[in-house]
Amino acid sequence: MKQLKVFILALLLPAVLLPACTDNIEPPEELLDQKTMVEVMVEIHIAESKINEMRGGQEKKNLLFDAYEKEIFVKNGIDSTTYRQSYDFYMNDLETMTDIYEQVVDSLNQLQIDVNQDK
Repeated sequence: MKQLKVFILALLLPAVLLPACTDNIEPPEELLDQKTMVEVMVEIHIAESKINEMRGGQEKKNLLFDAYEKEIFVKNGIDSTTYRQSYDFYMNDLETMTDIYEQVVDSLNQLQIDVNQDK
């Protein structure tokens, strides 16, 4: 459980530490809605966690993550550019990004509870 708390803090750090931009940035043409962002980010964090637990060199892990990420994007009907532009847009609205990360953490916590109950 302690490991999960550390993981959750690691998820929140970017949203807390990166200063919010005061410029009003226009949303990208294909902005992902918050629900989709949460779903994709949950899947990405799960993939990162799986890969971090694997043995092997960092280069191998990076290649594997790239493959997982592509699979996640295809599954969700998006591309990496749309995801990155949406992520960058939300990062400029700290309140919204904090809400998104809270939903990501809640989803990951629920998945952890579900896994523990299945044991």
